[in-house]
Amino acid sequence: MKTKILSILQVSILMFLSTLSITAQHSSFNLNREIQLTGESNTFEISIPIAPGLKQLGITVSSSIWQGDISIELYDPRKKKIGNYSVGTQVDDKTDPEKSRFSKPKETVEGRIVKVFENPIPGDWKVTIKTEKSKGHVNISTTSNE
Repeated sequence: MKTKILSILQVSILMFLSTLSITAQHSSFNLNREIQLTGESNTFEISIPIAPGLKQLGITVSSSIWQGDISIELYDPRKKKIGNYSVGTQVDDKTDPEKSRFSKPKETVEGRIVKVFENPIPGDWKVTIKTEKSKGHVNISTTSNE
Protein backbone atom coordinates (compact mmCIF):
# COMPACT_ATOMS: atom_id res chain seq x y z
CA MET A 1 0.00 0.00 0.00
CA LYS A 2 2.82 2.37 0.94
CA THR A 3 4.59 1.65 -2.35
CA LYS A 4 1.42 2.33 -4.35
CA ILE A 5 0.87 5.72 -2.61
CA LEU A 6 4.53 6.63 -3.15
CA SER A 7 4.23 5.72 -6.85
CA ILE A 8 1.06 7.81 -7.28
CA LEU A 9 2.76 10.73 -5.51
CA GLN A 10 5.82 10.51 -7.79
CA VAL A 11 3.68 10.41 -10.93
CA SER A 12 1.64 13.38 -9.67
CA ILE A 13 4.77 15.43 -8.99
CA LEU A 14 6.17 14.55 -12.42
CA MET A 15 2.93 15.60 -14.13
CA PHE A 16 2.90 18.88 -12.17
CA LEU A 17 6.49 19.70 -13.12
CA SER A 18 5.78 18.84 -16.78
CA THR A 19 2.85 21.27 -16.76
CA LEU A 20 5.07 24.02 -15.36
CA SER A 21 7.67 23.59 -18.09
CA ILE A 22 5.00 23.69 -20.81
CA THR A 23 3.44 26.91 -19.50
CA ALA A 24 6.88 28.53 -19.03
CA GLN A 25 7.75 28.21 -22.71
CA HIS A 26 8.18 31.31 -24.85
CA SER A 27 9.51 32.05 -28.29
CA SER A 28 12.23 34.40 -29.35
CA PHE A 29 13.31 35.86 -32.67
CA ASN A 30 16.78 37.14 -33.59
CA LEU A 31 17.67 39.27 -36.60
CA ASN A 32 21.16 40.41 -37.64
CA ARG A 33 21.85 43.02 -40.32
CA GLU A 34 25.27 44.17 -41.57
CA ILE A 35 25.77 47.39 -43.56
CA GLN A 36 29.03 47.94 -45.43
CA LEU A 37 30.41 51.48 -45.49
CA THR A 38 32.49 52.20 -48.60
CA GLY A 39 33.82 55.71 -48.06
CA GLU A 40 30.83 57.88 -48.97
CA SER A 41 28.99 60.35 -46.75
CA ASN A 42 25.41 59.15 -46.28
CA THR A 43 22.48 58.92 -43.91
CA PHE A 44 20.73 55.56 -43.56
CA GLU A 45 17.51 54.95 -41.67
CA ILE A 46 16.83 51.34 -40.72
CA SER A 47 13.32 50.43 -39.56
CA ILE A 48 12.68 47.73 -36.95
CA PRO A 49 8.94 46.88 -36.96
CA ILE A 50 7.70 45.66 -33.56
CA ALA A 51 4.34 43.92 -33.22
CA PRO A 52 2.04 44.32 -30.19
CA GLY A 53 2.39 41.81 -27.37
CA LEU A 54 6.16 41.47 -27.17
CA LYS A 55 7.47 41.05 -23.66
CA GLN A 56 11.04 42.10 -24.39
CA LEU A 57 13.04 43.76 -27.15
CA GLY A 58 16.82 43.92 -27.32
CA ILE A 59 18.63 46.16 -29.81
CA THR A 60 22.41 46.11 -30.27
CA VAL A 61 24.15 48.39 -32.75
CA SER A 62 27.88 48.01 -33.21
CA SER A 63 30.25 49.56 -35.68
CA SER A 64 33.83 49.13 -36.78
CA ILE A 65 35.40 51.81 -39.00
CA TRP A 66 38.89 52.42 -40.26
CA GLN A 67 38.24 55.69 -42.03
CA GLY A 68 35.97 58.67 -41.39
CA ASP A 69 33.32 59.35 -38.77
CA ILE A 70 30.03 57.71 -37.90
CA SER A 71 27.07 58.68 -35.72
CA ILE A 72 24.38 56.24 -34.56
CA GLU A 73 20.98 57.21 -33.10
CA LEU A 74 18.13 55.00 -31.82
CA TYR A 75 14.48 56.15 -31.81
CA ASP A 76 11.33 54.56 -30.43
CA PRO A 77 8.02 54.67 -32.42
CA ARG A 78 7.16 58.04 -30.78
CA LYS A 79 10.33 59.46 -32.38
CA LYS A 80 11.95 59.86 -28.96
CA LYS A 81 15.73 59.43 -29.06
CA ILE A 82 16.61 56.55 -26.74
CA GLY A 83 20.34 56.24 -27.36
CA ASN A 84 23.23 57.40 -29.49
CA TYR A 85 26.99 57.33 -29.97
CA SER A 86 29.60 58.73 -32.35
CA VAL A 87 33.07 57.49 -33.25
CA GLY A 88 35.72 58.63 -35.67
CA THR A 89 39.21 57.81 -36.75
CA GLN A 90 42.04 60.09 -35.65
CA VAL A 91 45.06 58.59 -37.38
CA ASP A 92 45.46 59.76 -40.99
CA ASP A 93 45.50 56.61 -43.10
CA LYS A 94 46.97 57.30 -46.51
CA THR A 95 46.99 53.67 -47.58
CA ASP A 96 48.15 53.23 -51.18
CA PRO A 97 45.13 52.10 -53.25
CA GLU A 98 47.47 49.92 -55.31
CA LYS A 99 48.22 47.76 -52.24
CA SER A 100 46.32 44.57 -51.59
CA ARG A 101 42.78 45.00 -50.30
CA PHE A 102 43.90 42.84 -47.37
CA SER A 103 46.39 45.39 -46.05
CA LYS A 104 45.65 46.34 -42.45
CA PRO A 105 44.48 49.92 -41.76
CA LYS A 106 46.49 52.04 -39.31
CA GLU A 107 43.52 52.49 -36.98
CA THR A 108 40.20 50.73 -36.39
CA VAL A 109 37.60 52.32 -34.10
CA GLU A 110 34.71 50.33 -32.67
CA GLY A 111 31.55 51.45 -30.92
CA ARG A 112 28.53 49.65 -29.49
CA ILE A 113 25.23 50.43 -27.85
CA VAL A 114 23.01 47.80 -26.21
CA LYS A 115 19.42 48.52 -25.16
CA VAL A 116 16.82 46.18 -23.64
CA PHE A 117 13.15 47.18 -23.29
CA GLU A 118 10.46 45.40 -21.28
CA ASN A 119 7.01 45.50 -22.94
CA PRO A 120 8.24 47.63 -25.88
CA ILE A 121 5.95 50.07 -27.65
CA PRO A 122 4.58 48.51 -30.86
CA GLY A 123 5.47 50.29 -34.10
CA ASP A 124 8.52 51.19 -36.14
CA TRP A 125 11.70 51.66 -34.11
CA LYS A 126 14.48 53.40 -36.07
CA VAL A 127 18.25 53.27 -36.23
CA THR A 128 19.77 56.29 -37.98
CA ILE A 129 23.33 55.97 -39.26
CA LYS A 130 25.16 59.11 -40.41
CA THR A 131 28.51 58.59 -42.12
CA GLU A 132 31.21 61.04 -43.13
CA LYS A 133 33.61 59.43 -45.62
CA SER A 134 33.40 56.23 -43.56
CA LYS A 135 34.85 52.85 -44.43
CA GLY A 136 33.90 49.88 -42.29
CA HIS A 137 30.65 48.25 -41.27
CA VAL A 138 27.67 48.56 -38.93
CA ASN A 139 25.87 45.59 -37.38
CA ILE A 140 22.31 45.82 -36.06
CA SER A 141 21.04 42.89 -34.00
CA THR A 142 17.56 42.59 -32.55
CA THR A 143 16.13 39.99 -30.20
CA SER A 144 12.45 39.86 -29.35
CA ASN A 145 10.72 37.60 -26.84
CA GLU A 146 7.02 36.79 -26.76
